[in-house]
Amino acid sequence: MNSLVTSITEFRAMTMFFPFNRQLHPKAFPGIDPRDCSRNYNKIARGNRVGVCLNEDWPDQYGHYREAHLTQLKHHWWWKLHRVFEELDVTKGFTGDVLFLEDDYYVAPDVLYVVRMLRASPQSKDSLIISVGNFLRYIPSTYQNRVFLTHRGWFQFSIGFAFNNETWQKIKQNGEKYCTYDDYNWDWTMSTLIKMDKNIRGGIFGFILTRIHHLGSCNGTHAKQKNDCNLDELVKKVEQKIVKAEKYLFPASMFFDGSFKNAMKTMKAWGGWGDLRDVELCKAITNGTASDDTLTRLQFEDFVVKT
Repeated sequence: MNSLVTSITEFRAMTMFFPFNRQLHPKAFPGIDPRDCSRNYNKIARGNRVGVCLNEDWPDQYGHYREAHLTQLKHHWWWKLHRVFEELDVTKGFTGDVLFLEDDYYVAPDVLYVVRMLRASPQSKDSLIISVGNFLRYIPSTYQNRVFLTHRGWFQFSIGFAFNNETWQKIKQNGEKYCTYDDYNWDWTMSTLIKMDKNIRGGIFGFILTRIHHLGSCNGTHAKQKNDCNLDELVKKVEQKIVKAEKYLFPASMFFDGSFKNAMKTMKAWGGWGDLRDVELCKAITNGTASDDTLTRLQFEDFVVKT
């Protein structure tokens, strides 16, 4: 993967390595400390014995304990936003939109074109985030150049977000809520924050015809189809979809299809975010103080005992 990135010559590329990951710390927080409770550890069933596992006082709202491969998702997203908007010299002064993509996305050739086009639209003033992807049914001939603005249904559009530093600052002001909300999903957490706080409420604005195709059904975090799943075949199908929509790409104009300003439906939190160490690391990332010293403090048994 590193070789692939360094081989890019068509545009400037930089690799950012997330330092607070379980791969670098496989046997200690934020990885899996062998002293940690298993996900389904039941303190009551064990006779309320104290000290059986390290983090027994920090289950999530459903009585489950942290899973490092899931909590890492939320940490990584938050760290990435902070890194891009506040730390990297090449991006921290940038006032335009930053498009955030994941490693299992296949993008249409006009993905950057539509971001700029949407931002130039008067309707974008009512949006907090531009979305270039969605999970709606793929019907190019019907959707064509239609755009939407929605304040609900975040999950359908939580793929391919683009926003600027101004939006990030509004979201960051709610870092305390982001870091304490009991849900390991960054998108579920963000949508809840935006629903709860009137100071950052805003919609999602985008084309109904998605510019991003998700390939994660084979090996994504929530993949259900891990066996007999052929990634090459998935890519071929996506390429066929893009060819099918070719005449609707790079549109010369857009048609505003409607605005849905109803309050977003309250979504049930997924949990998985009850461990105080995750909360503390998240807060340190928000404040720009996260470091190796932070991890050392959170890995030390005295932190768990004293808190």
